[in-house]
Amino acid sequence: VANLAFEKSVICRFTLDYWTTTSESTAVHCCPMPGQMGKYDRFIFSIRLTETVNIESKPIFLCIRYNVNGQEFWDNNSSLNFQLDFRKRYLC
Repeated sequence: VANLAFEKSVICRFTLDYWTTTSESTAVHCCPMPGQMGKYDRFIFSIRLTETVNIESKPIFLCIRYNVNGQEFWDNNSSLNFQLDFRKRYLC
């Protein structure tokens, strides 16, 4: 995210049922982005999927909310949302 102020909040909103229900994960600051001279910070979030049934049959859609200096910004991949698809992988 753009390093517009010291205090900022980054939230990942996600869904496994095409936005019928949503959940959120708060991102934590990781580090400044390398080579960016302090212009951008990297944040990390995690989503627990261990109890999700048939995860390979449904995509997960994500968008990011960034709050800084009393303003709210959203990144939803130009209205397409970020999408992850899962595939079952069998170990030999």
